[in-house]
Amino acid sequence: MKLEQNPQQLAAVADFYLLLGLMLRLPQEDLVSRFSDAAFHEGLIEMIHESGFDKDRQKELRCSFDELKKLAEEGSLSVPDLRYAYTKAFTHPVKPSIFIYESQFLFWDENPEASYGEAPRTFISPAALDAERCYKKANLTQSADLNEPADHMSIELEFMSKLYDHKAKLVEQQDKDDENPAAEEVRAEIERTEALIQEYNYYHFSKWGIRFFEKCKTSNLHPYYQALGAIGSAFMQGMLSEK
Repeated sequence: MKLEQNPQQLAAVADFYLLLGLMLRLPQEDLVSRFSDAAFHEGLIEMIHESGFDKDRQKELRCSFDELKKLAEEGSLSVPDLRYAYTKAFTHPVKPSIFIYESQFLFWDENPEASYGEAPRTFISPAALDAERCYKKANLTQSADLNEPADHMSIELEFMSKLYDHKAKLVEQQDKDDENPAAEEVRAEIERTEALIQEYNYYHFSKWGIRFFEKCKTSNLHPYYQALGAIGSAFMQGMLSEK
């Protein structure tokens, strides 16, 4: 999807990436409890609309968020249960259902019969090291409260959220100060940020973004993570599309 130079749309996309990233951390009560809240749900629907997806994709995303609200209202989103489901799905010490690190996800997806000794080491894998390179290039650092390799899906999503949030603020500034002598510097920073987004998509999300969420959607996981998979898959397909 090609985004307009619209700060509201860019900010909504940033919020979408951030929400997906938070949902792929160990579940916390302050987020999970909000899915039953009507005002929060309306905010999610507004986020979908402002992100600028076509009507079919908006409908698909709305249906998945409706499913999350239904699960919450039914009392099916117990945080202890979700934490157990999260560990089993993504961080099981023997073999999780789906690897949440890009390097390991790609390795096991392409080498299902390999031995564990052949798998890349998490913190020093090529994908993790290149992700760190991209973060440093953007003058951004990982959240201090998430001590994980740089190619953890949550960290990658939150990085993209920061880039889109930065671009949204720059575009808003450009709209206000178009005649300002510093406007050229703002335009240059917008172009630099967009280049960082395209670079990260090329080297990372294009390789595993859709595939990861499709696995969440179709695997035998807790319904919360199946709904998350449906949301993430539809979102990623929209963001990585050239249309």
